[in-house]
Parts: sequence; structure tokens; C-alpha cells
Amino acid sequence: MTAADVALFATIWVALACFVAGQEGQRRAVFTGRTLAWAWPFWCAGALLCALHMMLALDLRYGWDHAQAVASTADQTAAVYGLRWAGGIYVNYVFLAVWVGEVAWWRLNARSFLFRRPGVTILVRAFYFIVLVNAAVVFARPVHRVAGAFLIVILGFIWRPRSG
Repeated sequence: MTAADVALFATIWVALACFVAGQEGQRRAVFTGRTLAWAWPFWCAGALLCALHMMLALDLRYGWDHAQAVASTADQTAAVYGLRWAGGIYVNYVFLAVWVGEVAWWRLNARSFLFRRPGVTILVRAFYFIVLVNAAVVFARPVHRVAGAFLIVILGFIWRPRSG
């Protein structure tokens, strides 16, 4: 594995770990009514690392050729799902945009963000879940799928409905 491979994989896996940590921080803030000092910085760092990962992938894998990145993503989708769909790369961009938007919302108005309408939370989590399962399990290298599944299980625990 080259240094470029290490940078590419490290940025996304640390980003995903920060994503999960941020979700746990949000859960605790909702339960206790207090924002934890570490939660937003983890959430923000994860989004920044995800953006860095996307830039590294575009640079190191595709030489900044977006058309090549789109075609490669479509090829990967065809290999997994049997459908050559080029939209996957754009779904990744939307994922990052939603994450960055949530980072900003949390920072600018934590109360509004943390106590938003439940339907918004469900919709955003469903989107995150679909993208994360595909990224961290379905399209991940076989050796990384266990880590991806572990992250998904932890998110399921964090996102479990409140009892009582």
C-alpha cells in the first residue's frame, strides 16, 4: 500500500469515526439538554476530513478528471448492482453538503439543530444510513467491511428510539 493509499483510506475512516462520535455527542446533548464541548469539533473535523478524502480521491485516483471519476463510479456501481449509474458520485457530494450544512446549523443555532422536528431527523438519518452502508460496507474493500459494519451497528445503537 502506498502513502497515497494510506492517506486516502485514513482520511475517510477517521472521518467516519468522527461522524459516529458527533452523532453520539448529539444524542447526549438531546438527552441532557447540554452540548458537550467535544461533540461539535469531532463532527466538524469529520466533515473536513471527508472533504479532504474526496479531493484526494479526485487527485490521486483520477488526476482531477471529473468525467473519469464519474465513469469509474458508474463502473463500480455496475459491478455491485448490475446497473451502470453515474449518479453515485453526486450522491457523495450531496452527502458532504448535508453534513457541512448540519455542521454549520449546529454551530450557528445548536438548540434549533438538536431539537429540530423529528421528521427532519429521520429523513437526514435515512439518507446518511443509505450512503454510509453503501460506502462503508457494500463498496468497501472486503478487509474494511467489518469495520464498516461495526460503525453501522454503533450508529444503530446511537440512533435507537428513546424509551419512556
